[in-house]
Amino acid sequence: MDSAELARLEGNLNRSRLQFDSWTKERVNQVEKVERECRESSLRAAQEAAALAQRQASYEAAAARLQERLEAEREELEALERGVAQLEARAAALPVKQQELEQEIAERKRDLERRRALLNACEEARRTRLMHLQKALVWYRDRLGLRFQRVGDVSGTDAGRVDGKVRVVFRHIDARDPNREFAFTVYVDQETDTFRVEDCNPNVDAIPMPDGTVPLRLAQMVDALNRTNDFGAFVAQMRRRFKAFTQAEEADQSQRAV
Repeated sequence: MDSAELARLEGNLNRSRLQFDSWTKERVNQVEKVERECRESSLRAAQEAAALAQRQASYEAAAARLQERLEAEREELEALERGVAQLEARAAALPVKQQELEQEIAERKRDLERRRALLNACEEARRTRLMHLQKALVWYRDRLGLRFQRVGDVSGTDAGRVDGKVRVVFRHIDARDPNREFAFTVYVDQETDTFRVEDCNPNVDAIPMPDGTVPLRLAQMVDALNRTNDFGAFVAQMRRRFKAFTQAEEADQSQRAV
């Protein structure tokens, strides 16, 4: 084989190598883009789920207050019914005033029916609203691996925030073990009306960020939560920190394997 033939073969080989390198780079970029979009989608979903949980706690508290008002309304309705019965008895005993009393009785009965219909409508609306919220939370729990566990008595404050203790548990974070759980407990101090976080596992203060930046400490993140009252954004931020923890673990394992 002469030198010209060798040169031609070498040129073909170089072009093939360049085409392969270009194709490989393009595929890597596509995979990185898909991974980035998946992470962003997961964070948005986590934030929406946390917001739903916060709304559910608020709705449940409002529902409890509404139930108290409805009970008071029922008692008043019962008192009105007793009054109607008394008026009916008086009408039978006083024929002279029977017509006036019958008109008053009829008006009282119409008022009772209107209030009873309003009471039933309020109860149905409350049940429907809570049912939709519960369905949404179930969807996020199954698809995103995010759930909220009540610890002790949990209700809603007048400001619509979570009251008591709630443990927030994440799954689907570690690709090596999708069922692995990451969690923290959030608590509202009723005396100061501020959030506190406890029982964080793993400790986010010990987690480095993949890009090498210095992350906010947990106390700083909680301070921001108390300023903004944006519980959904805080949950999404905690999920990013837990994800960074798994990435740091993978990097450490890769270095040890070399």
